[in-house]
Amino acid sequence: MPTIVAVKNQWLHQQVEVEHPTSQSLRGRALYQSLLETQAVEPCEAEPVALSGDDLYLVDFHRLTILFAMLQSQRVDGETAQAELLEFFAQIILSAPCELYIGFCDGQPCAAAMVTDYQQEWLISDCVLTPNSRFTQQQDLINAIVTLKATHSKRPQQLWLETSQR
Repeated sequence: MPTIVAVKNQWLHQQVEVEHPTSQSLRGRALYQSLLETQAVEPCEAEPVALSGDDLYLVDFHRLTILFAMLQSQRVDGETAQAELLEFFAQIILSAPCELYIGFCDGQPCAAAMVTDYQQEWLISDCVLTPNSRFTQQQDLINAIVTLKATHSKRPQQLWLETSQR
């Protein structure tokens, strides 16, 4: 497993290492860690794509973090599990080395992913897509993220993708 995966997992784990974490966020972290058991990491390729101004955003304020968390909560079944995963992701404090991205179609959030940027490598993980006409496949989201991120960062020497093997 590439080191960058451990970096991402440690960053997420620390998100609830605060003075008074909620029990729901701690259960959400445990649930997220159980999701990691079904993940595989592989090298990835991306092609530049044209982006319109309202397709994809780097999450840089709390409202977008909440929308990101809402999409992430859809990775599990059951109202309680979804609420716990939502609470876990909603407590993220935006900081390096991870960035959150959220995609929109017709003004509605429809795609989300995380990018870990570490030692000239990028890991794209936690991809979520809801039915939409903009990001119809995971590769559409990957291409858009790499295109957007490359506008403010040097392209990586290695691009990785973490996906569910369910």
